[in-house]
Amino acid sequence: MAARGHVWRLTEAAAALRAVYEIEDEEMCFEGPLNDALLGLQELFEALLLRLKHPAPVDNDVAGAEGGTAGYELGTNDEVEAAARMAWRLTDNDCLDICLDIYVMTRYRRATKAMMRLKLVYLKSYTPDEIDAMEWESLESAMALWSPHFHVAIASVLIVERRLCMRMLEPLP
Repeated sequence: MAARGHVWRLTEAAAALRAVYEIEDEEMCFEGPLNDALLGLQELFEALLLRLKHPAPVDNDVAGAEGGTAGYELGTNDEVEAAARMAWRLTDNDCLDICLDIYVMTRYRRATKAMMRLKLVYLKSYTPDEIDAMEWESLESAMALWSPHFHVAIASVLIVERRLCMRMLEPLP
């Protein structure tokens, strides 16, 4: 008989907890004009970030040569300022995680596309076993072909992305 009373009390406690969690869940749910405005702002933020594209590499710009695309900035000051204001507004409304997810996802896509335009088809890739079996001179010449592309990736695309990130997200709290 005591066990039945204990089970009944636990069942009542579980039902009370469930009711409290349902109320809190409903209160946390964003509905109405604020939610619609935040969703619209997220879409605008993503669209603006996707518009900021890296220029196509010039034929002689494989090594990030001076005068090529090495010294460019992504976006105009107005575009970057608008995106920074959108990021600030999202952050101000407890959407920092969403803001950063959008930024990382869209900028990753753009940086990847910029790297893919380097036309690496003439570069051969090797398996670890093939590398172990290669003569040093062959390995050195293969590495010499890859070196300019690493330079473009680091000295151009990633640096420009870093500057964009600083211009856009540094003011966030």
